[in-house]
Order: sequence, then C-alpha cells, then structure tokens
Amino acid sequence: AWGEPLSDVIEALSVHSRLEKLELVNINVGRNECASLANLLRHPATELHTLDLRDNGIDDEGVDALVGDLANSRLRCLELSQNNITARGRESLATTLLEDPNSNLEELFLYQNNIGDEGAIGFANALATNRKLKYLYLGNNGITAQGWSSFSKILCDTSSINNTFLSNHTLEKLGMSLIPVDVRASLILNSSSTNKKQVAIKKILKHHRHFDMQPFFEWDLKVLPLVVDWFESARCVENVDEAGIDRRKLDAIYQFIRAMPDVIEPAPAAAGEKRKRGSLII
Repeated sequence: AWGEPLSDVIEALSVHSRLEKLELVNINVGRNECASLANLLRHPATELHTLDLRDNGIDDEGVDALVGDLANSRLRCLELSQNNITARGRESLATTLLEDPNSNLEELFLYQNNIGDEGAIGFANALATNRKLKYLYLGNNGITAQGWSSFSKILCDTSSINNTFLSNHTLEKLGMSLIPVDVRASLILNSSSTNKKQVAIKKILKHHRHFDMQPFFEWDLKVLPLVVDWFESARCVENVDEAGIDRRKLDAIYQFIRAMPDVIEPAPAAAGEKRKRGSLII
C-alpha cells in the first residue's frame, strides 16, 4: 500500500470507520497530504479524534489545507510539533479550531515551530471565548515574556468581578516552565477542578477582596438574594476561608442597606415586648 502516493493512502482510510488515532511522523506530509487528511477528518463515518503529524516540515499553507473546515469534526488532539508553522499559520488554527464554538479540540501541540510573540498573542486572544481547549503546548517557539504575558488577562481579567467570571477557566497547560507567575497561578486554578463555576469563584475570591455592590444598586434589593446565594455557593468551594466569606457577605448586605435607606423599616416589636433599639427589617 505504501507504494501508492501517500495522499491516496490517506483517502483510502475513510473506509475504516473505527480508526480513532493516526500517526504520520517524519514521512514528509505535504500540502496535498494535508488536504487529504482534512477530507478524512470531515468524512461523516470517521471516528478519528487524534492526529499526530510531528516532524513533517508542514508550513503555513499546509496548515491552511489541513484545518480549513474542521470545526465540526471529532478531532480532539492535534500534534504539529517540529514543523515550520509561523504566526500566519496560527490564524487558521485559531479561527477554525479555537474560536469556532463547534470545535471539539482539547489538545494542540506546537513545540518547535516559529510561532513567536505575535502568534502567542493571537492564540491568547482566540482563547477568550474558547471553552474546550485544555492543553496548548507552545515551547521552543521563540516566545518572550511579552508573548507569554498576553495569556494573563485572558485567563483572569481582574478589571471587574464580571470580567473575572467570564475569563477562560478551561486552559490548564501551556507546555512551558518559564512563564509569568500570574499566568502559572491561573493555569493551576483552572486545573484544580472540573467544575468551572468553582474555578471562577476561586479567582473572584482571590482577586476581589472587597466586593463593590454599587453596580447592582439600580436593581434595588431584587438582586440582594442572588448576591447572598453566591456567597453561600462560595462556601462550598474547597480550601476557601469560610470566615472571610461570611465577612464579605455581611459587607455586601451592609452596602445595600447604606445605599437604600428608604427601603429599610423598623422591625415590629413582638407582643408585650419593647422594640429593640436598632432593629431593622428589609
């Protein structure tokens, strides 16, 4: 079979519906072969979820041919280490496999390419809305501290509680040891739980010591039960300071009371008892 052109061999694999993993390492996979692999991955009968294309000299045009329309495929792991992919090739990978909500990709290996800072920044931006990718390996790509730091805000945007909540809580590894401390801390938090709501709560508790309730005042007291319920949920998160959560919950309630004195009424005294000074009812 290997006497035939490799692209024809790849096309023939579409009849093997139970094929789940394909390794084509260091056998000169070119643009034509990448196009054939794309057809194989798009085939409705294929179960192929892992594709290993290490050390094949694949360039940006090869990446374009491979991932042009793979968002709806079953592909979960793509290995493209030790090739010739640059920041331009990153665009196809990011647009099709990271930004598209229909993509199922969970692992992307890009060791020893030529991604650089520009490519790292592009990948970071593509992960802003991604909720599938767990591992992105970018080691040995000429990425400096500037490129690695671009992941900081994506993983934990501390500009507001809401932005922290909407940050990426899925990415767990970048495949590099020398990354900024804050990026590493966010990756560790992301890997601490499969419950991403709990991860979000951990980040909020870590970076927002004082909860400013003013943005919620326009909702009057309708939102207060939701705030209180959020703090109760936070108490269930592993390794949190419950006493600290109680203090923040009381602080939030106090902010509401101070902001809306007109909706606070004296508490009615029980029959036969004097009303206690300072008793309030909401």
